[in-house]
Amino acid sequence: MICGCTSFCHEAVLVAKVVAGRYLGTTFKQNNKAPSVHPRTTTCRRNKLLPCFCTAQENQLPPVLPRMSRYPKSLQEQQHYIQLVVDAVRRHYQSGGSLRKSITLLLPDLNPELDIYDRRFLLRLVWDVVALLVLERQQRVKVLVQGPSVSGGGLPLAVAGLLRYLNEDYQLSQESWNGKLATHVSIGTLEECEDGQEDTFVVITPTNAVSTPITERLEQLTQKYTDKSFLLINPSLKDVPSTNGVMQVRGRKERMEFLQTFEDVFYLRPLYKTGTLYPIQGILLRKYPSPWQVWKMYVDDAQGEHYILLEECQHKPDRQTLTRIFSTSPTTTKKSTENNTTREAARPILFFLSFALLLVSLLLVRNQTTAGLSLPSFWPPTL
Repeated sequence: MICGCTSFCHEAVLVAKVVAGRYLGTTFKQNNKAPSVHPRTTTCRRNKLLPCFCTAQENQLPPVLPRMSRYPKSLQEQQHYIQLVVDAVRRHYQSGGSLRKSITLLLPDLNPELDIYDRRFLLRLVWDVVALLVLERQQRVKVLVQGPSVSGGGLPLAVAGLLRYLNEDYQLSQESWNGKLATHVSIGTLEECEDGQEDTFVVITPTNAVSTPITERLEQLTQKYTDKSFLLINPSLKDVPSTNGVMQVRGRKERMEFLQTFEDVFYLRPLYKTGTLYPIQGILLRKYPSPWQVWKMYVDDAQGEHYILLEECQHKPDRQTLTRIFSTSPTTTKKSTENNTTREAARPILFFLSFALLLVSLLLVRNQTTAGLSLPSFWPPTL
């Protein structure tokens, strides 16, 4: 008899949890089972393509997967971001855009300032873009990286060892390539690029350093091959001050004007507080042909990690503009506020239901215990 009562109490507790979940906007699972989501991907077994894009406004969903700061990315997550880049490049070519293009995908895995820099992820991105240019646009492509410095200076971290990885990938890929991929793709260094047989030059992570001012070399190539297309992937071409006069103040205006001739076909960069690289505060996004978008990240119990579009800009917002946008943004989302209000309003009802269920359970335990002990008929006394 006591076992039956225990089972009833267990069911009563479950009913209380379900009722509480309806009022509080949360879900409870028996036996604490985790949701049916693969631990390394963002696919769900209930829905093969779960809309795992972080929840935001109904018609404004950022192309960002949950937990963007998590690393290393799985192959499925990497392919998701690569496909975003490829789609933007395809649409830019279809619209007949400019010959000078730039791609920036600065996920934590692709940020050379962090100790998790993944060159394999970078090369997967490069080869997918090259395949698009060769197979769909029928172009001859030359992939370029920075070679050793003539002055003997060290290479920046973003390109250190990249030529070796590129050579290995290229040799292994050629074994499986056929058709135009085998004949229309070549690799080289920026310093040794002299032939102009290619239609497009893809430059991987061109980075200025104290002893390697790569901006001038890029400018020389674009002036020499004015009818060729140049595509920069994750460039870092800001001026680096040095004592040997490699990058002087003289000519800085011309260098900035040259860099502005490259159109940002795709740009995705996490935004952090000044001087930090964690946690992510939001993202700056541009996916051709859409305008620049500023998204802010929110984290709460109701929705988890999600992004809200703050503002769209026709031009790339500078630091002051981003500061203004974030300083005037709400600290919580409307839906989160509504959920908190609902929770506060439901507390008295939840307390009453829990107390009522507890009282019923105690009365049943008392009755079942009394029947099991076969107490005299005068017990309990009549009130």
